[in-house]
Amino acid sequence: MNNKIISILFVFIFYSCELKLPESPEPISWYLNYELPLINTEYSFEGILQEGILTSTAEPYEDCGLDLICDTEDEDGTESNGLYDCTICDLLDPNYNGENFTDENSNGLWDAFGLTDGLENMIQIEFYNEIDEIGLGVVEEQLGMSFFKLDLSDVAIDPQVIQPATEYDLGANLPDPLMAPISQEIPIDIPETGEVFVDAILASCSDFIPSNNQTFSFDVGDFSGLPNPIEEANNLLDSNAALDAVEIPLDVPTDDISLGDLGDISVVKIILDDTMVWTVSFTNGLPFIIESLVFNIYKGPVSDNELFTSLTIPNIGPYESVSEDVTFNSYELTLDESLFAKVDINLDADQVPPENCPLNICVANGITLDDYFNVTVNQENFTFYDTIGECSDEFTGCDPCIGEDIHACTTDALVGGSVDINSIGQYGSSDDCTNNCDQCFVEPIHACTTDALVGDSVDINAIGQYSSSDDCTNNCDLCSVNPIFACIADGFDVNGNFNEDDITTYNTNDDCSDGCAPCIQNSLGLWSCVPGAAVDDPSLVNNTYLNELACQTACIDPECADLTTAVCVADAVGDDLTLTGDDPTIYQGATAQADCEAACNPCIDATTAVCVADAVGDDLTLTGDDPTIYQGATAQADCEAACNPCIDASTYICTTEASVVNGGSPTIYQGATAQVDCEAACDNCIAENLDGWASQDIDLEFELDGELALDAIVIDLTLNETPDSDPIAVPFPSFDQVQVREALIDDGSHFEDDNDDGVNQESELSYSNQFALTVDNGLFADAQLDISFNNIYEDDGSNYSESIIVTAENSSESIFDLSDKRIGDKDLGVNLENIEINYDFSIEDGQYEIPLSDNKLSIAETGYSASVSGMKLKSISAITEEISFPQAQSNPIQSIPDGFDDFKLYDVIMDMNMYNQIAIDEICASFSLTGKTCPDGIDCLGDPSYDSTVFPFFLQFDSANRIDDGQVEHSCNHEVGDLAVTRISINKDKQTIKYFCSEDDIEPYKTITKDFGPTLSNCSDTPEITYLPCCYEQEGNNYPCPCVSEVPIDFAGNDNLLDFIYAGPNQMSLDGSVVIDGEGTLREDDNLWGDFSLRAPLAFVFYEDWVFIPEYSEIGEMDESLSSQIQNSLVRAELNANFINNSPFGISMSMLVSNSTEFPLYIDDLDNMDPHCSDNLSIDENTCLCGDTGVWDGEECASGLRTEYDWLNYVESLTELGVSSISFQPLSNEDDRAYYVEFFGPSEGSVCSDGQCTGIENFTNCPSDCADGEEGVLGEEVLKFWVGRFIDFSFIDPQEVDPITGFVITPSESYSDEILDPTRISWITTSEKRYLAPMMTLSSTDGYPSSLQTTNYLGVESFLTLVLDTEGLNDTDNTQLVKYKITSTQDKPK
Repeated sequence: MNNKIISILFVFIFYSCELKLPESPEPISWYLNYELPLINTEYSFEGILQEGILTSTAEPYEDCGLDLICDTEDEDGTESNGLYDCTICDLLDPNYNGENFTDENSNGLWDAFGLTDGLENMIQIEFYNEIDEIGLGVVEEQLGMSFFKLDLSDVAIDPQVIQPATEYDLGANLPDPLMAPISQEIPIDIPETGEVFVDAILASCSDFIPSNNQTFSFDVGDFSGLPNPIEEANNLLDSNAALDAVEIPLDVPTDDISLGDLGDISVVKIILDDTMVWTVSFTNGLPFIIESLVFNIYKGPVSDNELFTSLTIPNIGPYESVSEDVTFNSYELTLDESLFAKVDINLDADQVPPENCPLNICVANGITLDDYFNVTVNQENFTFYDTIGECSDEFTGCDPCIGEDIHACTTDALVGGSVDINSIGQYGSSDDCTNNCDQCFVEPIHACTTDALVGDSVDINAIGQYSSSDDCTNNCDLCSVNPIFACIADGFDVNGNFNEDDITTYNTNDDCSDGCAPCIQNSLGLWSCVPGAAVDDPSLVNNTYLNELACQTACIDPECADLTTAVCVADAVGDDLTLTGDDPTIYQGATAQADCEAACNPCIDATTAVCVADAVGDDLTLTGDDPTIYQGATAQADCEAACNPCIDASTYICTTEASVVNGGSPTIYQGATAQVDCEAACDNCIAENLDGWASQDIDLEFELDGELALDAIVIDLTLNETPDSDPIAVPFPSFDQVQVREALIDDGSHFEDDNDDGVNQESELSYSNQFALTVDNGLFADAQLDISFNNIYEDDGSNYSESIIVTAENSSESIFDLSDKRIGDKDLGVNLENIEINYDFSIEDGQYEIPLSDNKLSIAETGYSASVSGMKLKSISAITEEISFPQAQSNPIQSIPDGFDDFKLYDVIMDMNMYNQIAIDEICASFSLTGKTCPDGIDCLGDPSYDSTVFPFFLQFDSANRIDDGQVEHSCNHEVGDLAVTRISINKDKQTIKYFCSEDDIEPYKTITKDFGPTLSNCSDTPEITYLPCCYEQEGNNYPCPCVSEVPIDFAGNDNLLDFIYAGPNQMSLDGSVVIDGEGTLREDDNLWGDFSLRAPLAFVFYEDWVFIPEYSEIGEMDESLSSQIQNSLVRAELNANFINNSPFGISMSMLVSNSTEFPLYIDDLDNMDPHCSDNLSIDENTCLCGDTGVWDGEECASGLRTEYDWLNYVESLTELGVSSISFQPLSNEDDRAYYVEFFGPSEGSVCSDGQCTGIENFTNCPSDCADGEEGVLGEEVLKFWVGRFIDFSFIDPQEVDPITGFVITPSESYSDEILDPTRISWITTSEKRYLAPMMTLSSTDGYPSSLQTTNYLGVESFLTLVLDTEGLNDTDNTQLVKYKITSTQDKPK
């Protein structure tokens, strides 16, 4: 109950006794009674509070129990005590120490009633919602219009013309071109000299004018007989008539210039355009540098020498084209005479020839050598090439090197062991040398190393040498062999000691056998046989013979040891017949010779090969190095592989050397690369240059490109008087129902931020508050413009004015910023229709310089035009005529607790706080509070298919401009923009409106209270009653304007809000609209907003019992063995309880158990499944709901009168739960309330997974070997869920309740016991999940209010008596019983 959990704890305690068991024991059983404490607590109604919905009338506080400062986190709620606790309770006391609370009435103390006087600690349904801002901005947005943002871009003043535009062409008769172009050929001829080689040089340089002063690297002849070409050119230029002076005539028509009636003009002079470009283009047709080109222009004939301008172009290169603009010293001209132009060309007679003609001379054909390399030169045989490339061509070019190829055989130079250069053989080609020259000098040597063993040492000089390998092999012993045979017995003395030095040796074995006695006698007189092998192993000596004869007879081993030695001398001699440093290899023993000869090769191949070329240089001289000598078996092959005996000693000279061409000694190149080196170092040709000037077939040309461009004329101007102009009128926008008298312009920073980027883009409308006036002054003098705005005012009240200068022949685009200025004057009582501007401009007479364009005199148009930018108003002072603000809907009020129906609330309190910035006389609002009863979890406010209940009401708001009690001045002295606060409060008894000067004020400056009485139906019967000034009837509103007394609020015919609340809405929304009417000041951002709350203290009036089911609780699964023990041993259970009811209700509670979360509220009525009326009398739905004559259309009765009964059709309700049939079992024959009800429905089918059918418990037609994913078919009707009545509690009515407030004065106390049979216990002692839900019944209050307070509680003291059969315990296993606890999804009770 009340969203709290009733926790049931079963504790089973078993004791064992020490018994002496018989041999054949019989089971012993007896009943055990255990009294277990079950519930001993108080359930406070404070636990039903819900954040934002079910609240207390007391000021909210943080309940932390004894922890006054709430510094410990209270996770399970055990620290709360349901009371506000404090030691120093005054919040304003600096030493305050208490639980945190919200001081709603700002008195510094925690109050049990908060803002609701007299409702101490009452629980209430509370709904709070904010009313969205509505203002002129909302009106503008929804109506697509703007009072404050004025788009005046289409407002413009058509151009007004004072003087039309005229044009005169002053350049029509000017010469074009200014002078004719000049083009002349200047030829220069060069004669022959009569010298063959010089004339050959001149002939090789075509299109070239040589200087008569030349220098070469060798003697080529005399050029001084040639003429000086610069002198020849100067003579030709001086005699050319094409360079004489040319006339440029001036003809400018000025007589046609006229301004008509505006004034008179007379031309004084003309001024040439200083940007005028006269370009001189000149091509030097000579191969010489022109020192200067002088171009002079004279005023009048040249002889007058009155120079107008001059151009000098210096240093013009041969055949160079130049272009340069003429610079003018003066641009002013009178028109009385022509201009004359003259061209002068000056050459530098001392200029050095800048160019040369390259001479590529092949001298090889003109050079010869004798045997001693003496040179003879013949210049006539020299030849010329056009380019170095042609001279160097591999096939057709010049070969500058001459000489002889020489190839020498160096092997021939080895004579008698030394190298003789003079013995070298010479050949004409490399092939001849290679074919006839031995690569190396070779001497074969094969040495017998065995001969080198002399005595015990090796003597290299004793080695025998042979010319071939066979000779050496046939004549050389393989090893040096020394036969040695030793009598070992001679080395032993009588004591058996062996001394090697005592051994006797022989040359042959026979000699040793003849001279050696193998038996020896020791100191004991015994004889031993000493074999030859004892030399290596003395243990072989045998001491077992008594006499010599016996020893000799038995001693059959050889008496002598073969110690022959064989020496391999070759192991100590290298291939170069020198000692290696190693010792010869010595073999010893019977196989010494054989072993040595098998391993030793005594003959060494020491053949010697000599490469003589390594001692001879490429110039066939000794280098100082020794010839390279190779020795050994591979000596010849190694030498021939490395040695090249032929040396290329070819010899060449370079003919282009200066020493050669001048007949001196040449440089000689010799060796294999002689020709290559010569060619690399030698130029193919001698490169000489003939100094002079390159000649081209180009004429000397002169051209003057340009025209006479007139920049201005100087005139005397006399103007007639300028006429007065009419004022400029810019229309000001008009609005329906608003008469604007005055407007304050904003600061000009606003714009339409269409892109939401905070940057004023070009495409976005800007409210810059600018007036743009464009004045076109087409005349030649500056004009002064005076502007005066007739109805735009500065802060000091003066008219806004400006003065500007419009320069001659210019347009003035003047921007006048109207930001922060005032338009119109409301005190004049005139509506604002136009922005009026007066202007005037004036010009002085005198002499003026008039600019020209393209030699044309243009007199531009004189006139004006105007435009206005977007304008943003900060405020407007106006008279309004019922401007209706569009409908503005607040956020919906939702989530009213379920289950609160079938009762009557004792009171409803509505509070509204309205905040207003709009400074207009009358501001009236209409509101509609709409409510709907929506299914749990569904937002149905916007669904028209659900019935709605509407509560409309109207009221007048306070404003900064409201006329209070007939006085023009407001009591609060409000200014525009100040906040006017209106607070409205309504309950069942009265309605109150309070006006505050600010939202921070605690006390209102005016309060109006009206007690509710009989409904006012006839205003004429109540003289003191007047119609509400703001009352109006909206289209579609069926509520007429009511009669009220003073209080500017109306409920459209409803006496109070209870009727609306009784309709049972659980979701609400508040809609409203506003009308402003009267005089005042409007601002764009001024708005009207507020908040709205409904509070219904839970003071209930029940005319019949009220039944509801709060939240369910979950019971966890019990261990299967524990469940079995309880079910086998439990006989019965008895609940004993004492109840204290400190609530205003008589309460009974039935605890229901189910295997599902479905708990139908009507479970006790399911014994009758036929549709029927709740009065159990009416036989049809029409009669039940609408009375005997009523007709029910599915939503309402046709008569509009509905009975208090309901038509019950449980079949429809159960069908929505998927139930098709039920099984109902009553408590008893006398008590038809439900004891156990089963709910059946069709199975949901099955699905195959891993070869098994899965799904609900009872399914059909699913194959046992199904395939994965295969679906079974719908089964037959199965048990969906069941509900059983577990236990009943009763809380009788309190002994005494205050009939006025409904508060409990004296609580009641009662006692109850209940037998719980094993079946009920089995419902909760199971291994399956179970759910508990309390079904609450509140007794009728008989028309009196019963109020819920947070101090109300229900007290329960109870214990459970369990009767257990020990025989049943013996039938189970010995599993230890554990505690089992019902867990909950809700918070624990406080």
